[in-house]
Amino acid sequence: MIYARIGAIVYIIWGLMHLVAGAVGIWLTGQPITPDWAAGMAAVPSGDSGVADATVGLVRQHSFNIAVGGAMAILIAVFGNWNNRRLAWILNGILIALLDLGMIIFMLIPGYVPLIDGLIGPALWIAGLALTTLGRTKGASNRDAVSSAAIE
Repeated sequence: MIYARIGAIVYIIWGLMHLVAGAVGIWLTGQPITPDWAAGMAAVPSGDSGVADATVGLVRQHSFNIAVGGAMAILIAVFGNWNNRRLAWILNGILIALLDLGMIIFMLIPGYVPLIDGLIGPALWIAGLALTTLGRTKGASNRDAVSSAAIE
């Protein structure tokens, strides 16, 4: 069970990192749009405030989604992975994989984020998944016997 708990801690760190990233993204888009900030949004033609507003809205929505994903990962880790529950292993495995695959495909591969900065989240994802998988294979929780009957 120690592997599952260490994995849960790794998932909690991943979730906190994404809560902060989401909050920062929402906060930054509330700041005035400067030429430097707008230059970072390549899709914003100069003088088209409608596109700029829509882009800001999309960045805020994305930031909100990242924060919600982080919060969900924390809740699943605290109430499920900590107790080595199979459903939590599945849920966090899928949730975090989907969020980090999006980061890899849309931010890292095109080069919008430096590799060293962008690999922190995926490294935590792989570490958390490996540790919770070890926890599942080294000794499933007795609670799964009751809860898995309801799932299957």
